[in-house]
Amino acid sequence: FALTTAAGTATGRVVASDGSALFSSLGAAESAGAALFLQRTGVLPVDDPLADLSLRTDPDGRFTIPSLATGTYRLVVTATGLASLTRSIALTGTTVDLGTMTLSGGGTVSGSLRLPDGSPVPDDELRAVVATTPDLSEYVYGSLTRDAGARASTAYKIGGLRAGRTYRVLLLSAFDEAAMPPEAAAVVLTSTSDARVLDLVVRPAAPTVSARSRRVGTRETVEFQFSRPLRSRATTDSDPSLVVTTAAASGVLSGWSLSADRRRLTVDYDPGVGESSFTLRAAAPTTALDYDAISPSAPRERVAVATAAFFTGETGAHGAVVANAVGAVLASEGDAGRLVLPRGAFSLDASSSVAVNLRRATLSTGVSAASLPSALRAAAAALPSSLPAQSDFYEIELPAGVPATLARPAQLTLVYSSGIVNPGALNLYWYNPGSGQYVLQPDALGSAPAYDAASRSVTYNIGHFSTFVLLASGAGSIGGAANSGADLEAYNFPNPFDLQIKTVTTIHGAGAQTIRGTMIRVAVPPNLSGQGKLRVFDSVGRLIRTIDMGALSAGQSYYQGWDGANDSGREVASGLYIGQVEVGGKRKSFKMAVIK
Repeated sequence: FALTTAAGTATGRVVASDGSALFSSLGAAESAGAALFLQRTGVLPVDDPLADLSLRTDPDGRFTIPSLATGTYRLVVTATGLASLTRSIALTGTTVDLGTMTLSGGGTVSGSLRLPDGSPVPDDELRAVVATTPDLSEYVYGSLTRDAGARASTAYKIGGLRAGRTYRVLLLSAFDEAAMPPEAAAVVLTSTSDARVLDLVVRPAAPTVSARSRRVGTRETVEFQFSRPLRSRATTDSDPSLVVTTAAASGVLSGWSLSADRRRLTVDYDPGVGESSFTLRAAAPTTALDYDAISPSAPRERVAVATAAFFTGETGAHGAVVANAVGAVLASEGDAGRLVLPRGAFSLDASSSVAVNLRRATLSTGVSAASLPSALRAAAAALPSSLPAQSDFYEIELPAGVPATLARPAQLTLVYSSGIVNPGALNLYWYNPGSGQYVLQPDALGSAPAYDAASRSVTYNIGHFSTFVLLASGAGSIGGAANSGADLEAYNFPNPFDLQIKTVTTIHGAGAQTIRGTMIRVAVPPNLSGQGKLRVFDSVGRLIRTIDMGALSAGQSYYQGWDGANDSGREVASGLYIGQVEVGGKRKSFKMAVIK
């Protein structure tokens, strides 16, 4: 989050329950004072898995955090040997005194660090050490003992662990990798005074390769990014044309370029005539050593290998292997479109890594359906012609077996069309391939979408992965099951209803949806189309709520939720209400009963 000059200040003090001196780790260095990690609510951390703003208190625990933008924040306080503390704080633009925060005792785990051959662990192999619960709900940084002369880490220490909980000790490299030594897979302390000694053997993680593409005209520019630098020992190591080759393609590669840090290789690809997709292969030895292939005393360099498929109809794509304990940012090259994955985004163990693909496509003249991935192709075909997309289609792919529902929301930033004057009239929709419906996607954290006029972008928190697009509509769902009835139909369910959050199951193709209040089904006959409006009147005929449903196509079924609030956002009282749906000049009324 951004710091501003016209904002507030937070002050306070951290103390230990037993009055002992405070020490803490920030990254890998331990020093006097407690560590503070501050993250604005609704904003995902990008710079660090725990929080974007981290600082250390004075040795006596006192602190002042100036120039904070107003809003609500999550504050995590840690100190070596003490259990962490989490608080939610609200800043209003003035100085807020958080008072004294007391940390109670916690256990420690510590030990030596060495490579499989017994040598010290190089600095770039170990940026930080953390202890985390398997679900990543608790995340505690430890400290590293450094040997400055050898530029290596020789020991570690993690404090503040709670008794009876299972922790994984993870080693984070300078390349955003997370490795878990098998001996540290399940650390359980018996008491807050438990000081466990656990020596660790550090095996460098297998190198990974991410790939992203951007289309300019008919040419595709592809960048492969390696988690480790490529080897620079043999003469052939400096020939990038030997690293990236075609695996299934009829076009031509050219313009190979290897970055100075030997981690990014860029190449141009000109597709063959009528080519709809192509596959490239990247393979090269890296600086990471494989101690398990042969004798630990004579390790070989690990080879990074990846095969990436691209589609010529895509605007761009970015695929990466994401460590669940670290998170990642997948970005569209050339604009603000991106996907921010926080630590613990996936409903998987803390030690897991997941291959994620962010794909984008624009439906425009000259783009054939065959040149799009199957999910984007189906989503584009299902969108009614009367409701054009106001952004690219953004598809997020996961491997088979990985749940699409997230354990922690991710942030998706979409770039809206250049002709949009009022982006506030747009809403985010996701495509349900099972029902053929576009379903309205509210912000997963209940926040308002964040607009950026300079980059023409809008950011939402999302709780699942699918294909997303911005549409100029407010309907709860769009498309799907056809309606062949002769008249405009409208009714709500459940009825009567309360104003609690509930899951309803639709019977016309939109599947299960979570709503607050009630769901209204609108069936538009084949001979009718136009802008849809939902109006709600009280029992004496006063108009209390108007909802714009956007453009409704002929012969389609739609769903629209009503949360039981009036136009001022206040909940209505128990009683009888009249709903009225209008499409293309025709109206249909129905009765609704609210019971609170």
